Amino acid sequence: MISRRGVVAALRRVVGMGVPWRQVFRSSASRCGRSGSASTQQNAAIGTTTAALAFVRLTTHYYAHAAWLEEGAVIRDAGRLAGIPGVLIYGRLDLSCPVSTAVELAEAWPGAELLVDDHSGHRASDLKRGWKLAALDRFAR
Repeated sequence: MISRRGVVAALRRVVGMGVPWRQVFRSSASRCGRSGSASTQQNAAIGTTTAALAFVRLTTHYYAHAAWLEEGAVIRDAGRLAGIPGVLIYGRLDLSCPVSTAVELAEAWPGAELLVDDHSGHRASDLKRGWKLAALDRFAR
């Protein structure tokens, strides 16, 4: 079994590399014989084509079925996360995940910390990447 510190260390490496998901898909497509290119560093961060495609399939499957949760369940039950550390990192310009949702979740999750980058959207930014790394360091302690 992988230790908590091992998981955090692995996440730190991937977050620190800042590999955009668009490159994950390009990398997967190129290794499946489709057009695109992938650098060695991206391949190391992403893992195998099978893992990348599995991630995409699982994400899409859960999204299509609303994660099998009833409407409002996450916010309604967020109080159950009391005592579990959480850092919510959002970009104010994100059109797919409005910051109002993050505010609502942060208010419902006791002890959660909300960090909002006023100058970014859904994609990574240097500021958000720094926040992620700092949060992972805190969680590893």
